[in-house]
Amino acid sequence: MKKLLCAAVMVACVSFTAVRADISSNALGLRGILGDGYGGELNYQRAMDLYGAKRLEVGASWFADDFAFNVVAAAAPQWHWNISSAFARGGFNWYTGPAVAMGLYGLKEQKAGGEVTVKGKNEMYLGVGAQLGVEYDFKTLGVPLNLSLDTRPIIDFFHLKGMGVGDILYGSLSLRYTF
Repeated sequence: MKKLLCAAVMVACVSFTAVRADISSNALGLRGILGDGYGGELNYQRAMDLYGAKRLEVGASWFADDFAFNVVAAAAPQWHWNISSAFARGGFNWYTGPAVAMGLYGLKEQKAGGEVTVKGKNEMYLGVGAQLGVEYDFKTLGVPLNLSLDTRPIIDFFHLKGMGVGDILYGSLSLRYTF
């Protein structure tokens, strides 16, 4: 157990002292939500120095499944580190940061005839969470493209439903044009 704990501490120390990533100034694209249901996010990233964070990500998303639908705006400042400058020509990075989200959601119900309707009124959504992911920036190869895989679980303040395991396990695959 001691060896496992020492190894985890060493990995954490190396990760936080790793070389800062060279990221694109701007990126615009789609962030697809992977999980039960369907949806996506129109996403924009801007490189900036914001209280130590190196990039700000904002997005407007929609998501629906058999039980509910969501329309959400989110923002997340991100800290970036290069995973290995030798691996993949230095374009392979990981990032993390806090996230805030607000929007509307509503519950669905299916009637006997198969018609799906909204059950009750739309309700406000406001929450905080975190974002964690990995990305590959193809600009190191001369291609203006960024591909990332991340998760952004959010805890809802108004309804205090909490955050389920699915919120953490569900991720998002993003494809962005960099400029």
